[in-house]
Amino acid sequence: MKTAILILVASLAAFAAPGTVVTGSNRVVTATAGSIICTFQLRNSNTKIHTVCTVSGSTALTQDVTPALSAGSGGQGTFQMNGNTVGWVIWRSSGSAISYQIAANGTLKASTF
Repeated sequence: MKTAILILVASLAAFAAPGTVVTGSNRVVTATAGSIICTFQLRNSNTKIHTVCTVSGSTALTQDVTPALSAGSGGQGTFQMNGNTVGWVIWRSSGSAISYQIAANGTLKASTF
């Protein structure tokens, strides 16, 4: 199901310029699709994912996801504007590991925080 959602997101952005998904320091992942920049940061003793999406520098979305301690719980979302799309699925895969799949205009990255 997670992969199917991101394939749909990737196909919606198939005609836009390729995006980027980059892992930075301090457990931050940044996805860029045109003028959209979304950052995903692991916070609160490694239990919460703080998401902020901006469009041309102005904050347009702020979201916090706290996957439950049980495996398989998490959250998903998409942000789309002017033909550019960032989509994400964040879940607790096992124990304390929090996994993600993030796509930006068809560029997909999957890993753990």
